[in-house]
Amino acid sequence: MKQIKMINLKLSQKAIHRARRVKNNLAHKEEIEKHINNRFNNFAQNTSKMIDSILNRQQDPVVFHNIKTEDTIVTKPKQIKEEVRKHNEKWTQTNPLNLEKWSE
Repeated sequence: MKQIKMINLKLSQKAIHRARRVKNNLAHKEEIEKHINNRFNNFAQNTSKMIDSILNRQQDPVVFHNIKTEDTIVTKPKQIKEEVRKHNEKWTQTNPLNLEKWSE
């Protein structure tokens, strides 16, 4: 009687283990399929994102806790954002070429 129970328990354990392994393999295959679909969608619609994904590049966010100007220190997030916006606007403004310096 004890031996029969032991055999049944071992069979149940093997069946549970096999079912869990099948379920894990299925979940793993679904995850792989999801990533393949994402890569294909990036290839079709957003090639720069696809290239970044292939090269494992990611952009880390830049965080400023304060900004030092000529006469003050800015610490409030909205003011920091405004200062950064002004700086970028000034930095990327049109800078016409002075041909007089290059005439020789």
